[in-house]
Amino acid sequence: MVEIELRLTGAAGEYMESATVVAWLKTPGESVREGESIVVVETAKASTEIAAPSSGVLARIVAAVGAEVSLGGVLAVIEGSGGGAASIPALPREAGASSTGRAALPPPARGRAGEGGWILASPIARRLARENTLDLAAITGSGPDGRIGERDVLAALAARKQDGRREAPAGYRKAMAKRMSASAAVPQFSVSLAVDGAGIEALLDRLKGGDGTPISVNDVIMKSVALALREAPRFNARWDGDAVLFHDHINLGMAVATEHGLAAPVIRDADKLSLRGIASAGFRLRRRTLGRKLTPEDVARASFTVSNLGLLGAEEFVALLNPPEVGILAVGAFTPMPVVRDGAIVVRRMAKFTVTGDHRVVDGADAARLLTAIRTLLENAPIGLDADQAP
Repeated sequence: MVEIELRLTGAAGEYMESATVVAWLKTPGESVREGESIVVVETAKASTEIAAPSSGVLARIVAAVGAEVSLGGVLAVIEGSGGGAASIPALPREAGASSTGRAALPPPARGRAGEGGWILASPIARRLARENTLDLAAITGSGPDGRIGERDVLAALAARKQDGRREAPAGYRKAMAKRMSASAAVPQFSVSLAVDGAGIEALLDRLKGGDGTPISVNDVIMKSVALALREAPRFNARWDGDAVLFHDHINLGMAVATEHGLAAPVIRDADKLSLRGIASAGFRLRRRTLGRKLTPEDVARASFTVSNLGLLGAEEFVALLNPPEVGILAVGAFTPMPVVRDGAIVVRRMAKFTVTGDHRVVDGADAARLLTAIRTLLENAPIGLDADQAP
């Protein structure tokens, strides 16, 4: 028998540095087929299944549920035919885990650990900690060799109640926390501009009743941003250590709020799609996001992101960059307000558009050019944004 390592590769998402194991679909000792999904991991933006690279027997799970694995790290070992390698003993499963292997395995040690690298804790202690999002590594065990028991977890819960409710980030929120920590290291600035929504309303009225996917205000905005990026190419780039790398394609990230946190699936070559093409792609990606069924390809290679909190009623906000992107557009709600048109005061539905930029790559003049281009496209009825044919 020969031992084959299942490793975390870059295929799970571009710019990925690590992933968290969500569930094992096989248990040690079970047979696996080449191409069969055996583990689910969650990257910075999506959950995805990883398939066995070869047929054989799952000999050992190296990364348990909850473990964060670096790019290139070993997830498991598969024994296949072709050699005489000895079988590697499987890691112990927690009492109460199902025979399918989908229940949580003991989490990897981050504090005091026993033999094999696992935190010493009773099954009841593990269940209580998991149900209450407590980190076992932060609890001092009172049992033999520091083993954590039920009373230790209950004591930690009692202490936590004195300070209010705690929630350990998971899923998209955990990924968002890491991305925003990286964003804080980037020198950022923001520029705002008001946009009149009359042109968008006129376009949507003209397109009302057409065949295919309905077109929304956000679809029109996404299309306009994609075309405007042609006139402001420095925003369709990234900082590559000591130089600016310009992208060949305009791939728009679309920020989607979910109960699991913020995700940003990508509409590829958005400047080349028709409005109805953008509407169709956005509808499909939004459904996948809300269902936590995004694939690695759905979230890879975004060059610019649009965050439209106006859909939720926010009138104005500043969005933080999602590195390595150098720009993000924050769209506020269109609300009635008095403005001057042809020397007269009239009421129009206006919205604040705010661009945030990476000051290592773009400056205020670049941001003003991008916003002006977006406003021109949106306010001019918007000419050239045909529903069925890409310009």
